[in-house]
Amino acid sequence: EQEGGAVGEKDTILHYKDGVWSQVPLITDQRVDLKKVEMINATEGWAVGGRMFLRYQNGHWEEITLPQDDLSFSTMSMLSADEGWLVSNKGFVHYKNGQWDILDEPPIWTGVSAMQLLNENEGWAVGGRGILHYTDK
Repeated sequence: EQEGGAVGEKDTILHYKDGVWSQVPLITDQRVDLKKVEMINATEGWAVGGRMFLRYQNGHWEEITLPQDDLSFSTMSMLSADEGWLVSNKGFVHYKNGQWDILDEPPIWTGVSAMQLLNENEGWAVGGRGILHYTDK
């Protein structure tokens, strides 16, 4: 059994299973370009883009309420079903168990277009200013 997903313009979420792509129904009337989808396992995942942060669980997508109305996201890397890091227009954002912590550290986060966490202590980010490696060791 093969399974995967993709996201794109205007809230597009696609699901791939056993050789067939299907479009997931829209969950909101907002129209944002989703930038990344990351599945933790077959039943839990996340999608992000613009002013939208979505969680997939129990067979459906739900919008997560943001801590500030003016946050806009470009990418993310989730460690688990309850923890991850996002890149926003305000800086790196840590999300854990429904709590938000915005780390406003310009210019380090400026221009980050992709990131991948290896664990809670180490990760990589890449963007217009080069590659950033983080470790707390």
